[in-house]
Amino acid sequence: METKTVAADAEAELPKKRIVLGTEAQLRRYYMPFIKGGGLFLTTDEPLKIGDAFLLEVRLFGEQNSVLVKCKVVWLAPSKPGRPEQQGVGVQFIDDKAMLKNMIESKLAAIGNTGTPTATM
Repeated sequence: METKTVAADAEAELPKKRIVLGTEAQLRRYYMPFIKGGGLFLTTDEPLKIGDAFLLEVRLFGEQNSVLVKCKVVWLAPSKPGRPEQQGVGVQFIDDKAMLKNMIESKLAAIGNTGTPTATM
């Protein structure tokens, strides 16, 4: 029982970030299906490093409530000349109790392949 308290305390100390994916195109652009367990690309100029962990509050289009998921940085995308919007990090869902990966993939399956370019690959 004490272990759970320590784990809960450690999680409460993690920084918290937020992303709103308000359209189908945004969800398709920022979802990273090739990351084990699912992940998202976050545009940011914060100096994050591989392995940095944080809580991510995600709001998906068509949903009333946000989902909170623990993430860690697994991919870095530095700024490129003429394309500053591509600067950011790829994060992996590491504690997906809300099943965010399944929610995202269900939404994407329902809209099919649109050929929309992604922010990653």
